[in-house]
Amino acid sequence: GREAFVYACNNCKANIEIHYHCTVCEDFDLCTSCYEKLNHEHKMEKRSMDLD
Repeated sequence: GREAFVYACNNCKANIEIHYHCTVCEDFDLCTSCYEKLNHEHKMEKRSMDLD
């Protein structure tokens, strides 16, 4: 089921439900905290398990 799939932040490795997904890099996601701290070079979209 859907609950079995968990995203992990590519920076801090935390399991995340709401995440920011890079529109250019393959399989690159950040948690909200890392997204706010880091300045990733590409556009990122906010996603959640409910929106995917």
